[in-house]
Amino acid sequence: MVETTGPFPLEEGTIYLLEGDLHGSPAEVDASLAILSPAERTRAARFRYYRHRRRYVIAHARLRQTLSRVTGERPEAFRFQLGKHGKPYLMDGPSFNLSHSGERFLLGMSTSGRIGVDLEEERPVREMVALAKKKFSSEEVEVFLAAPEIDRTRVFFRIWTLKEAYLKGIGTGLATRLDSFAVNPQPGETNALVRIDDPAEVLDAWFVRNWAVGGSAHAAVAIDRPRSAVVALP
Repeated sequence: MVETTGPFPLEEGTIYLLEGDLHGSPAEVDASLAILSPAERTRAARFRYYRHRRRYVIAHARLRQTLSRVTGERPEAFRFQLGKHGKPYLMDGPSFNLSHSGERFLLGMSTSGRIGVDLEEERPVREMVALAKKKFSSEEVEVFLAAPEIDRTRVFFRIWTLKEAYLKGIGTGLATRLDSFAVNPQPGETNALVRIDDPAEVLDAWFVRNWAVGGSAHAAVAIDRPRSAVVALP
C-alpha cells in the first residue's frame, strides 16, 4: 500500500505521476474499501465481477492514500466535488486525475491547474484503421497511416492517450469531439498538442505529452501549465 506518512510537499510547476498495480488480497481490498466514501462504496458494490470491483477499490484507495501523503489529512477525510461532466476535484487542491487500465493505474497530481492523465494497456483494436479515420483528426490520421504497419498499434495508443489526457484535463471527456483538436505523437515533442478549435482554450497554455510506463502500457499527461516539469512521485 502507498505510505500515508508525510506530508510530502508538492512543488509549483511540477506534475507528479504515480504508477502502480491494482492487485490486492481480499484483506487489502476490505481495508481499502473502508477508507472510501459511501458513494464510492456504493459504486464499487455495483460491479458484477469481483476483479472489476477490486480494481476500482484499490485505484480509489491509492488516490486517497496519495492525497493523504501530500497533504497530511486522513485518507478517508477527503470530500470530492464533481465538475459539470463528473470530473472529481478538491475545492482547496491539490489538482489530481486518475486513470486505470487492466491491472495498472496512473495518478497525476499538481499543486494547481487542470490536469488529466490517461493510461491504456496496448491490446488488439478491431478495425483500427477505420476507427482512427472516424475518431482522429486529419493530422493524426496522416501520421497514423504513415507509420509502418508493424508500428501502427503503438502509434494508435500514443495518439489515443494524448487525446484522452487532454479531454480529461479540460474535464469534458468524450463530450468534446475527438477531431476538434490535434496532437503529435512523435517522441520528443515538448508539447504534443498542435491544434485546438475551441475558442475558450489557448494552445500555448497547455502542456501535453506522452509518459513512459512499464510493460506494454501507454500513458500521457496534460495540464494547463505550459512549462511544467514531469517527475515520478517518489
